[in-house]
Amino acid sequence: MARMKSRTKWPPHGFQVLHAETGMKEPFSGSFQEAVDFEFNFRKRNPALAQQNGWTLDVGEIEQYVDQYNAARMISGGWYDFVDTDPLPQPEVFGFTQKKTLVGAVADRLKGARAASGTIQEMFGNEGVVDRNVAESRAAICVSCPGNDRKKTLYNWFVTSIASQIEKAYELLRGINITTSLDEQLGVCEACECPMKLKVNAKISHIRNHMPKDVPDKLRGKNQNCWILTEP
Repeated sequence: MARMKSRTKWPPHGFQVLHAETGMKEPFSGSFQEAVDFEFNFRKRNPALAQQNGWTLDVGEIEQYVDQYNAARMISGGWYDFVDTDPLPQPEVFGFTQKKTLVGAVADRLKGARAASGTIQEMFGNEGVVDRNVAESRAAICVSCPGNDRKKTLYNWFVTSIASQIEKAYELLRGINITTSLDEQLGVCEACECPMKLKVNAKISHIRNHMPKDVPDKLRGKNQNCWILTEP
């Protein structure tokens, strides 16, 4: 299982803890001990949630949780120098299946994670996610696109069960730090009818291999510069 090489050397953005399932939008960030203290107090303040997820107040267990959470975050961000793994995944083969295995201890703590992981598997397949700079570039195109619908909710676009799964998928990705700085401005694409917070992270090969034949024309009708059309 992945673990941090050091609990004293600060990783990128510090040692973090995020409980997206509670509506927490920004992760706590600090030293390892500060993250452990935050997690301890979070569990103590939320006994019902702790019971539901099998969380304890044992300091050793919390330290392991914080360590594994941040190791998963380092791997998802490509910061392999901060992590010990057995074995260490190679970037060129680091796809969704391997990532889900390594971060399972984190993702499975999220409510609805099984349904969410199914939604992510459908969106990403086995290809995994793109680099963050690619996702950021795509998101910038989407937020200025007239086809980016932010007025209607997921429940207007999708049946309740699917909308709920998509929401949990959002939480799962936030929990392992797969986000863009523009996520709050991304809605559902009126052309391809996909939730763009997920789609901007998908490999273009997977998107095109599973895109209905009429979608490219719909995309052109909204934005000739759509990244789905223009990426090599």
